[in-house]
Amino acid sequence: MHGDVTLSPGTEDTAVTLHVSDLLAQAGDYDDGETARLSVHNLSADHGTVTDNKDGTYTFNPDADYNGTVHFTYDVQDPQGATVATSASMALAAVADTPVLSVDITDTSDNTVNASESGAAAISGTLDPSVASTLDRIEITDGTTTVTVDKANITVATDGTYQTTADLTSLKDGTLTVTAHATSHDGTTATSTDTILKDTQVSLPTITFESAGADNLYSKAEIARGQANTITATVTPPSDAKIGEHLVVNGQDHVLDAHSLQHGIQIEVHPGSNVQATMTDEHGNTAGSQGFAASAIPEPIVVRPPSGSHQVSGTLGVPPLLPSLTPVPTAQSGWRIHLPNGQYVTSHHGQYGTLTIDPQTGHLHYQEQAQVHTGPHGSASGIGQHEDKFEVALQGTNQDEVVAHVNIQILSHGPGHSGKLTVGTEVVDMTITPLVHTSHPAPPPPPPVQHNEPDMASQADFTVTLSDDSNLDLTLQTHQEPDQKTSHHGAAAYLDALGIKPDSTSTTAHDQPADMDIVLAQVDQPDAVTHDQAHLDMSDALEHHDANINHNQDDEHHHHNDVDGLPDIDPNS
Repeated sequence: MHGDVTLSPGTEDTAVTLHVSDLLAQAGDYDDGETARLSVHNLSADHGTVTDNKDGTYTFNPDADYNGTVHFTYDVQDPQGATVATSASMALAAVADTPVLSVDITDTSDNTVNASESGAAAISGTLDPSVASTLDRIEITDGTTTVTVDKANITVATDGTYQTTADLTSLKDGTLTVTAHATSHDGTTATSTDTILKDTQVSLPTITFESAGADNLYSKAEIARGQANTITATVTPPSDAKIGEHLVVNGQDHVLDAHSLQHGIQIEVHPGSNVQATMTDEHGNTAGSQGFAASAIPEPIVVRPPSGSHQVSGTLGVPPLLPSLTPVPTAQSGWRIHLPNGQYVTSHHGQYGTLTIDPQTGHLHYQEQAQVHTGPHGSASGIGQHEDKFEVALQGTNQDEVVAHVNIQILSHGPGHSGKLTVGTEVVDMTITPLVHTSHPAPPPPPPVQHNEPDMASQADFTVTLSDDSNLDLTLQTHQEPDQKTSHHGAAAYLDALGIKPDSTSTTAHDQPADMDIVLAQVDQPDAVTHDQAHLDMSDALEHHDANINHNQDDEHHHHNDVDGLPDIDPNS
């Protein structure tokens, strides 16, 4: 042997075929001149494996990812059996190890990420484990803004599969490019890309109602234009809506077609109703609208007691109560009478009587302060119809208001047996009228002296009207015999208790049950006729009977239950 053999260079991770002639390039048998008959035995390599092909060649497979010098050792033997150990070397050139990877942003059926999906879009892929590599990051971009998921948030399994999620809400709608980045052990990098569409926007539907006129309130005539007691609401899809998309109106799903795209969807609703519409586009994005119809012009509710009554009752559960948007403390809940000074009370004495309200049930009770005035024949004033008005409010999450009018009629019954004119009163009716809307502030703190008065809660208005009837036949009344006996009820009984005897004509026309504490239901009757007021001479002094008035009070103090035009007279005069 004449030294080590230098073999032709090879390449990393590439098999090399070795020929015996190359291995014996430095060998010879000079004793016998039989070099051609030398053979190679026990060939091995320090960085790979050698396979004898039995045809005078060997196959060398380098170790994976190895590059550099490979040393071979083998024996050379001649025909006589003489053996010499020898060696050879080969240089393996380095080759870059490129990572093998893939990436896929989970596709929906329409290959589009919608608004609900963009917050956590699923991304998956593979990284070939045969190449020692690391998945560095995944980037998603809209061309302007880039969202990055770093390797700490990517889980790669032993088989090379991986998965993660990305928040794409900061990226604009359109085509998004997803790129996975990996690096092999020798620093070689590789990428893999995927694309998907992002569509998160859907336009709003439009809600309109048939015109309520300049006052923005529906009259009976306006409501009667279509179906009974309803108005028409039209929900129009947005201009970019497509056939097959969905429009849900008040919980009813409508699949859009050519007709509904052009004309919208019409439904019948009551005045004051709320209409909700939700548009869902082809990618599953949704957007909703809400519309409120104008209210109907409120219809007053009239409660009439029997003729001659001194009281009337009603309830606020009957009128349509209209919500407002002014919140007040939850603790201040229930019906109250709202005074001009801002106070809220459950009972208040008006000019002619007292209104009391139950805060929890809304039950109203008006008790007229029954009054009788007497004086010489032909001297009477204040006769006619009068009104007590109260504002009542419901304090709560919203405010509701009604106005209650209580009509009081002051009647002239003519001279009785005393020869003096008798003037009595009766409650004609109570009218409850809902207001369209009037905001009231939260009530002020209650005065420190109030006892068991509960906290205030919401709002409404009440009015009491008094009617004085002067169209009585005073001539006939003057001829009534003083000893005639008449059974009296209602207002007549009250007059009788005061020692004042009304005429038989008036009492028979207004007979009432003895028990007047009756809660009256709503009745549909025409309004009571308004009587002309009498303008009689009241120059003569009248005798004023009122058990509930302290006649020792200062003459200049105004009493709400005084009948206008009837001065207080000393009962002893």
